Amino acid sequence: MKAAIATALALVSVFFASAALADGKAKKKPKAKLATVTLAWDEEDFPASMQVFEAKAGAPPALWTTASVKTRKELPVGAELEDGTFELAPGGVKRLVLVVENKTKGDLYFFAAPHGVEPAKLSLGFDFRCLCMNHAYHAPAGMIWYRVVELRLDPGFPAKAVEVKHALATVSKARAAEIQNPAVVVPPKT
Repeated sequence: MKAAIATALALVSVFFASAALADGKAKKKPKAKLATVTLAWDEEDFPASMQVFEAKAGAPPALWTTASVKTRKELPVGAELEDGTFELAPGGVKRLVLVVENKTKGDLYFFAAPHGVEPAKLSLGFDFRCLCMNHAYHAPAGMIWYRVVELRLDPGFPAKAVEVKHALATVSKARAAEIQNPAVVVPPKT
């Protein structure tokens, strides 16, 4: 008797599921809303251009990896994000590779000023592990410099368009060395 009831219930649920599909009333899982993120650069006095790439698929490079290579084939990159724009779901994580090709005849020392987020109210829940960390970088002449960065959105991040902008500035080799190896400050005796 129990087996007959179970079979009848299964047939009824299959019937109603088929009818709902036929009527187009079956509930579809809603698509996750995506935030559109644009990485922008103020390169006014910067003699190179910052490019943004997706990290190489499969075995992405470690966060914060920073190096210089001779050829593009050596870069740990996937597709280039031509205008620095990509989509990311709330709660998502995106690993990216920032690239500067130094085509000048001299070494390039530079830093990134702290980024600004527009609109500013979207900076809450927006975690960009980038390159504006009070650190000077060195791109040797004729080499391709890169840094692996990561962007994270809080699960409650409102899916909207957001722009993150860094200003890039060159510094002298001496100033870059000062920043990398700051003098030890001894507090005055009281």
